[in-house]
Amino acid sequence: MDLVFQACGDMLITENHVRQLHQALLRHSTKDERHRGGYKTLPNNVVAKDASGREVGVVFETTSPFDTPREMEALVHWAAKATGESSMHPLLIISVFKVVFLAIHPFQDGNGRLSRILTTLLLLRAGYDRVCKKSRGQACSRAG
Repeated sequence: MDLVFQACGDMLITENHVRQLHQALLRHSTKDERHRGGYKTLPNNVVAKDASGREVGVVFETTSPFDTPREMEALVHWAAKATGESSMHPLLIISVFKVVFLAIHPFQDGNGRLSRILTTLLLLRAGYDRVCKKSRGQACSRAG
């Protein structure tokens, strides 16, 4: 998150930056070492589990591994275009970006965590320079 706060003025949402952020996010996870920063190679539908951890059903199907690179390219292109044209309110752009990113679920693991990082980056770039983390009992942080 420090990287996002420090570089938010210069860091655009590109596929390369998304992959770099994913790599940084999972840098300490040995189980994720082989696919850090790389798009998924296996399906990763979002599933519901019971109290014992057993899968009980698919909540939603995500984009196939085959289609993921094309869908991510389209998403970052759309976000850049919508932001550049100012055709939508920034909060709508950010909301749509997050929902589509989570629907694609481009990485084998870490998609939820990365979506929160990308949301923070987009909010900072849109001029929302305070990010609150109330769930952790911390005060608002100011970027820059």
